[in-house]
Amino acid sequence: AHLKAVTEAEARFALGFEVLGVAYLRAGKLPDAEKAFHQALDINAKMPDSLFQLGLLHYQRHELAESERYLAQGLDLEPQSLFGHYQQGLTLFALEEYDDSAHEFQQALRIDPSFSEAHVRLANVYLRQQNPSQALAEFERYLHDAPKGPFAPRARDVVREMRASGITPAASIPK
Repeated sequence: AHLKAVTEAEARFALGFEVLGVAYLRAGKLPDAEKAFHQALDINAKMPDSLFQLGLLHYQRHELAESERYLAQGLDLEPQSLFGHYQQGLTLFALEEYDDSAHEFQQALRIDPSFSEAHVRLANVYLRQQNPSQALAEFERYLHDAPKGPFAPRARDVVREMRASGITPAASIPK
């Protein structure tokens, strides 16, 4: 209610619409969120976070081509966005564009090497690409960096199964 009041009082306050859009997105009110992000962009077209949030919104709706388009526009404005590269990696994975997905997760790790979740996502890309040795290396890297992370129990099971089947990890991946 407060954010709506702000945007009604200051109709040219792009950041107010962006924050309102995030609030709507978190509340699951996707049409309202989409409208707020577009209002922010109508005021200031150079707001990468609004573009990233539109990418996320379309991803949640399974409108993957639209998601990819908004994320790419956001990354053009802010090429060092961890969120942008990570979300683009998820979107491209869902589009089965595995080479490009891997590149986006690698970019996310270049920006923030401590972002361990990207290792799990990258491992899943390598599994889809029929590269189990590289996948194993990424799962093990994740477990090294985040032994109590949210994906750790499943990653441990996968590593155990892969090793039991004779798969060995690819050469160490540089940080």
